[in-house]
Amino acid sequence: MATIELLRNKKRELAEPLALLNEKIAALRNSLAVEAATAVKIQLKYELAEAERERDKLDKELEEIEKEIEGKSWITTPRPLPADAPLPGASVILTCDRSKQDERFHDFFSQLSRDRHGAPQAYFILGEWEQRPGSLVVRFKDTWIREHVNKRLDAGKTRIVLRRLDWPDQDDLKARQKRLSFRLLHSLIDTDAADTSAASCRLALAEKYSDSVLVIEHNVVRENWDRSTGKLLNWYLNYWDEVKREADIPLCVLFFNVVYPTMRAPNALVRGVRGAFRKLSKAVFVYRLQRRFHQPGRVVKPRPTGDTCSSVVLQELECVKLDDVLGWFQRINLGDSARLAQWCAAIFGTADPHQAPCQNMLHVENKLSELRDEIEAMYVAARRAN
Repeated sequence: MATIELLRNKKRELAEPLALLNEKIAALRNSLAVEAATAVKIQLKYELAEAERERDKLDKELEEIEKEIEGKSWITTPRPLPADAPLPGASVILTCDRSKQDERFHDFFSQLSRDRHGAPQAYFILGEWEQRPGSLVVRFKDTWIREHVNKRLDAGKTRIVLRRLDWPDQDDLKARQKRLSFRLLHSLIDTDAADTSAASCRLALAEKYSDSVLVIEHNVVRENWDRSTGKLLNWYLNYWDEVKREADIPLCVLFFNVVYPTMRAPNALVRGVRGAFRKLSKAVFVYRLQRRFHQPGRVVKPRPTGDTCSSVVLQELECVKLDDVLGWFQRINLGDSARLAQWCAAIFGTADPHQAPCQNMLHVENKLSELRDEIEAMYVAARRAN
């Protein structure tokens, strides 16, 4: 039986060929878009289909590995806390569960920060409001992005700046483009900008954020998604390509929280019928989103591949199970079994994983917030014991 470390090594080995395939697919799509000769287009379509099949095969293999890692991770023996381990702080409650999204973000963020140094990065997070996609952004900011700053940048001088911007979903495409670029510049320079071009954004980054890592968060509401939404996203990624344009700009990490409405129905039968249709509709939407925007090796001709904004679609956020929370308690070395059972019961109404309902992240975060003082006290005790 494979250990977690072997599984993670295998996952890392698959990451490079997958990135190369994504680059190939992006290049084939660009070639297909500009090719006029019928015979060449047929050949390109064939090569594109082959590459996509191979990519889907690797994606499926990676997904299976991630599931196996997730299944094993909560039963592993907790590692002792180092003596200088920091207090969990306010964001401790955000680190519960989400291991699939966390590992995928870490893999891509590490690779892209290394291979495409300085180029913007974009990540799509999918889920209902109650699954707290915004909390995941804060988690990434306070963990992996902070670690990147500490290891690769001047931790004493580099700040991480979070900007949350409304996503325009009304009017025509041109009006949305204008409004989005205006909001971006306004958030960067704290005043209304007459010129909202990519060059102005580049200048603002150089003048005000040269010592920063910039995290920009957008909420894109699924209910308001229309034909112009995808076009606006494409335009926005191209806008960031122009902002970068071989210039030395600070690292910019974009997050698009694609938020689904919560399904409510008067009874179980109606919920079941609506749920089946919604599940099918969501599956189609996610498939199209992945095909269009999961491009870690995004290429925009004739620009060099390392100069463009990569985009990654993370797995959808799902409800949290008792095993997820219990495994998280064990991973941060809170090993008092009686206390852990008490905490799980406070969150799920029972300490029995077979009877505990799957809870949304909002509920789990609220309960963990109530328990935070106890959790922190045990965390400190475990640190001192080492």
